[in-house]
Amino acid sequence: MDACAVCDGTGKLLGKPCPLCDDFEEVQEISEPSSCKEGIAKCKGQIDLEPPSGTRDFAPDDLRFRNWLLGQWRTTAKKFGFDEYDAPILERQELFTRKGGEDIVQEMYAFTDKDGVDLALRPEMTPSLVRMVMKTMQDKSGRSSLRLPLKWFSVPQCWRFETVQRGRKREFYQWNMDILGVADIKAEVEIMGAACDFLKSIGLNADSVKIKFNSRKILSAICDEAGVPDSNFEETTVIVDKLNKIGVEECKRRLMKDVGLCDRAAGMLLTAVQVKGLDDLQRLVGGVVCEAVDEIRQLLQYADAAGFADWLEFDASVVRGLAYYTGIVFEAFDQTGGIGRAIAGGGRFDKLMSTYGSKTDIPAVGFGMGDVVLKEILEAKNLMPKLEECVDFFVIPFAQETNYAVALELACKLRTIGKTVNIEPTPQRNFAKAVKLAKEQVTRPRFLVLAGRSDKSGYGIAQVTDLTKEKSEPGAEIFATLEDLSAERFR
Repeated sequence: MDACAVCDGTGKLLGKPCPLCDDFEEVQEISEPSSCKEGIAKCKGQIDLEPPSGTRDFAPDDLRFRNWLLGQWRTTAKKFGFDEYDAPILERQELFTRKGGEDIVQEMYAFTDKDGVDLALRPEMTPSLVRMVMKTMQDKSGRSSLRLPLKWFSVPQCWRFETVQRGRKREFYQWNMDILGVADIKAEVEIMGAACDFLKSIGLNADSVKIKFNSRKILSAICDEAGVPDSNFEETTVIVDKLNKIGVEECKRRLMKDVGLCDRAAGMLLTAVQVKGLDDLQRLVGGVVCEAVDEIRQLLQYADAAGFADWLEFDASVVRGLAYYTGIVFEAFDQTGGIGRAIAGGGRFDKLMSTYGSKTDIPAVGFGMGDVVLKEILEAKNLMPKLEECVDFFVIPFAQETNYAVALELACKLRTIGKTVNIEPTPQRNFAKAVKLAKEQVTRPRFLVLAGRSDKSGYGIAQVTDLTKEKSEPGAEIFATLEDLSAERFR
């Protein structure tokens, strides 16, 4: 073997082990700069063990929470009579660029596949829903073959290339609830009521969370008064949507520079969108907002009847950044914590289908709620659920290897009657050690089974101990055959 070109075969370099001669474990002890170590690690085959920025691993405890949360979403949706749907995580880019809004387009994970098709990982679900409904429309009449109204929900994984920070990641799960085919405010009442019902089910209340809402019709009327051209309305909504992030002065500067408003018009618009009460808004803007204000008052009346009016708060600065909203828009915020991200957001989108070439539009309203912010809030408020994974039976071969076959037979029978079973392959003779092992390996096992152990008379092929009972209690310990193992006996 040729001598090392670095240390000339001595195994030392400047009095330290040569990194090219020694194995990686020795290299780790070299007090070199971290960048040097990383370079050596890569040469030796070490990979980056962290998931890509903004994504997550889901170890069993994390996955239990995710499954619980998605389960809570599904339970609420079904309680309100919604049907679940899904769509491909990959969609054509045009689906989102056609009418998505500036932020969505910039944040897409986009690429061209080997067929030359421009695709994107879905950043949201609403365009996929619209595409699916449009597939059912007849060419001549433009009517959908689906029975309206539709009440559909989904829990997709979505992707956005955003700045990673507290409450925000680049991949996230999102609960989407949509009603299609209802043109009046009753659909908003149903959607908002479902959101409030879910938030209550996980321990939140109207003191800690507020759903702040507004109407795009109000913003449109204000923009008309301020002289904003129709062609600049979408750009104006994107700027106003950032009001709480960038402040009044920066918003005003962008409205003047990007939209072309004069100082007075920009000031008037920003004053109007900061009004908190409906009466104050009407006094400031006048009759141009009457229709939208009447609609909001009707919404509040219905919400009171449905029992969630205390969750709602009118806020004229809520406009939502997505371009396709046409009416009521809303966002849910934690009132007590330090998380600035919205828990949920949504609104009405009556004209979205025509932007994709449909001959007819179907009135629609919906919202999305993400898992990342919710987990942050539940952790901050000590509301995280206790989700220990319990196993009914922990089976251990007794004393010798030959009893492992008996353990397999027992496990098979127990699983057949619907029980969860974990097998320890290493035999144990000592009962106390077996109990200790069961409690170390499994969270709250109910029964410990020593496979291959009979009573003094020779009856049974297993000693079954109920670990939830004291040893002196009746039924705490029995010896059983395969025939003795039944669902009725071990409930």
